[in-house]
Amino acid sequence: MHIESESSFDVVVVGGGIAGCCAAIEAARAGASVCLASASGVFSGSSFYPGTWGLGLIGPRDAADIDDMVETILHVGRGAANAALVDSFVRGIPEAIAALEAMGVSLKRPANPDEPQYIPCFDHSLRMWRGLERDSMERGFGRALCEGGVVRFDGCELLDIAMDGGCARGALFFDRSAKRFRAVSCGAIVLAGGGVAGLYKRSLSALGNSATVQAIAARCGARLVNLEFMQIMPGLVSPRRNIVFNEKAFRFARAWDASGEPIARDVLEARSEHGPFSCERAGAPLDFAMEACGDEGMEIACDVGDGSPEFVRTFSEWLERECGVSASAPARIAPYAHASNGGIAIDEHGSCGVPGLFAAGECTGGMHGADRIGGLASANALVFGRRAGVAAAKFARGFVGECAGGARMRAAKPPVSQAWAH
Repeated sequence: MHIESESSFDVVVVGGGIAGCCAAIEAARAGASVCLASASGVFSGSSFYPGTWGLGLIGPRDAADIDDMVETILHVGRGAANAALVDSFVRGIPEAIAALEAMGVSLKRPANPDEPQYIPCFDHSLRMWRGLERDSMERGFGRALCEGGVVRFDGCELLDIAMDGGCARGALFFDRSAKRFRAVSCGAIVLAGGGVAGLYKRSLSALGNSATVQAIAARCGARLVNLEFMQIMPGLVSPRRNIVFNEKAFRFARAWDASGEPIARDVLEARSEHGPFSCERAGAPLDFAMEACGDEGMEIACDVGDGSPEFVRTFSEWLERECGVSASAPARIAPYAHASNGGIAIDEHGSCGVPGLFAAGECTGGMHGADRIGGLASANALVFGRRAGVAAAKFARGFVGECAGGARMRAAKPPVSQAWAH
């Protein structure tokens, strides 16, 4: 294998979504030299997937709401979530949101926050709800990345991680545009490469989400958890494909199964309470009927008017404005793979248990379980992206403490390209 170039940074971050951007920004603020590499470029992945108006983000309403939110996540996770990690996660959400706004990212606030449609999927209570809009995120993250001097490796796909004495010390990328291999030596690596939904035939995720970083992390000694818990969402197959269907609209819809029989009203009502499929909820028969319709999809018609709840209207207006599709037009929907609830096991600082190796975002697991409350995927990326960036910078700069979890990096190292010399 011929490797044309080698560079060196304190921290290498893999992934251009929210988690990767947050990790790179915080690592740079901690004084590290940082490279942000992404196969699709910065502002990519599921965080910036062009399938909805933006991302929902939830957190506790106030300090008194924290314990209930933790207990609810554990209940919804059906015993598959790590209790200590969940507690740390929820307590970190308000700080992460404040940091986001301090970067100049404007968050959408509901005009009618008490509408029941703002109760998150699988939850029982209203939480603090915010909307992440792409243009504002790109501006805020872009400024912070530039201020931190973060070097971008766009179009570079992670192929392998070099280990030395049990520590992660370098990464090998394939530069798609230059058609060459690039070796990068470093003191720490943050994996933020997304989930596994890209492996599915129908996916509401970025194409690059194919479990590559999870497999590489496992080869380096990291543990994988809860990979079987994949969120399956309804999405349009006509008149446009690969666009999520707003589950709240089921309440205002009529739908027909593969034989032309109407779906029962009580099933549609129940299915409107959560986006991803769950076998434990009363709306499950709709998903089974939708799957039976095959690639052609289930016929559905919605009656979304001016009197509809704000959450539904906001999505419908976006659908018509950006996609040219009227929410009231006849459509067909089918099940799509949407997001992973499991992945690389991490601790509260984003450490994978392998010295020098950290992870954040949808490629990780432990803070969710069998089902995941809506709005927590973006919160996960924010909280653990920031923490992983700080922890990686500390590790790379020689600090060994509670967030490093390993031995000091060796002062003198041969070029990492030698790891792939044969």
